[in-house]
Amino acid sequence: MKKITLAFIALLFSITSLVGQTNLLIEAPLNNNTNNTNRAPNGTAAHAYLSACFLVLQSELFNIPSGTNITSFGYTLNTGTTGVPVAGNFTVYLQNTTDVTYLKGTTFSAALLGMTSVYASVMTIPVSATTTSITVTLPTPFVYTGGGMYVAYDWFSSGPFNTVGATYLGETTALPLPAGGGAISYSTATAPTTLTLSNSRPSFLFGFTNPNSNDMQVIGIDAPGKIPASFNTPHTIKALVKNSSNAVLNNIPVTLNVTGANAFSNVQTLTTLAPGASTLVSFAAFNPTITGLNTVSVNVAADQNNLNNSFVYTQSITCGEWSKSPPVASYTVNSVGFNTGSGILSTSFLNPSNTLLTGIRSGISSNAAVAGQQLCGVIQSSTGVVLATTNTITVTNAMLGTFQDYAFPSAITLTGGVTYYLGFAQINPTAVSFFPYGTYSAYYMPVTYVYTGLGGGAFTTLTQNFGY
Repeated sequence: MKKITLAFIALLFSITSLVGQTNLLIEAPLNNNTNNTNRAPNGTAAHAYLSACFLVLQSELFNIPSGTNITSFGYTLNTGTTGVPVAGNFTVYLQNTTDVTYLKGTTFSAALLGMTSVYASVMTIPVSATTTSITVTLPTPFVYTGGGMYVAYDWFSSGPFNTVGATYLGETTALPLPAGGGAISYSTATAPTTLTLSNSRPSFLFGFTNPNSNDMQVIGIDAPGKIPASFNTPHTIKALVKNSSNAVLNNIPVTLNVTGANAFSNVQTLTTLAPGASTLVSFAAFNPTITGLNTVSVNVAADQNNLNNSFVYTQSITCGEWSKSPPVASYTVNSVGFNTGSGILSTSFLNPSNTLLTGIRSGISSNAAVAGQQLCGVIQSSTGVVLATTNTITVTNAMLGTFQDYAFPSAITLTGGVTYYLGFAQINPTAVSFFPYGTYSAYYMPVTYVYTGLGGGAFTTLTQNFGY
């Protein structure tokens, strides 16, 4: 039998653009599921006044053609307010820029220099227990010139307020401190004049009329990040593609190219795809047997927007390690866990051949450690029965931002062609919030985490997108 160590990951689904036909609503920066109540007006008395300025990079605005008239602006809320909707006076400012780091400083009046006021009216934060959007229509369209964009806004509300604020989807890793991605401040009594730098940006929504009648987009690639050559079994690489045009497209070639340690190529042709529609393309089976790194790329033909025509993914062929996650990435900043509780978080693994599983590895997030918090690796059957557990580790500060290995007392025999669930148990509940497992944002593929109690049992899908 082959011996493997499993590196735990999962992907979950999110969005790139909310509409893909005549009118487009583009999210930029793409959220990495770091929800926050303080990026934008949240409907509480603490946010009676709020001022902010953020940078959105050119690379995050690639779905908006240069010269486009932006006609609406907004946010995506993970949840709205509770109680009553909260209305306030809301002003939005935009500015084209070539900046690649935030250079507007922390004085709000100075940050507004060179910016254009595009909206100055009422905005209402809705009551909602689920994901919803707020958008406002710009009285005069703003012309985007193809670079980055500064977004500033200020808000005032006299209430009535809620005690539980709205939460906004956002991004936290692309523009780290000390410069950060922007600056923000809020107050109960007076309009802020001085802001605080932040690497936590809202995921803004920009609306415009779609000018393209021929625009195919490669959104992402679904492929194992690590494959043991000892498996000697083929796997299927998939790509999520989208018709971002305002018209139906026909006979669309989608090309897979693998270079590096193993070479492979394949073309699949989509018969037809409606405007705004996405589909998952499956390529011919690929069986890499030479250890080393592969570069996996998926491309569509040149069209009216060539900035979204390809996606590149790194794959590692190993001796005895398998993983869904890309081998070159950081899995330590954002995190997932059971808060003050306990449970098992896992993902499915369709075992391709008779195998001996020896251990599991996970990234530990950079969150503050909790003294005495214990974790272990777990393997479950397809129905959630706990088949075996690894050694237990106690998390320390030295483990933050690192990968940790968990070993089974003896190798576990896995049967070829059978689906198992592999993951981790957060064992001992504490009074302090704890989210130990590091994640890496990958918004685009519909594969989910599941969880059970420590004793196993029926799986519950974790619907929130935590990426890898």
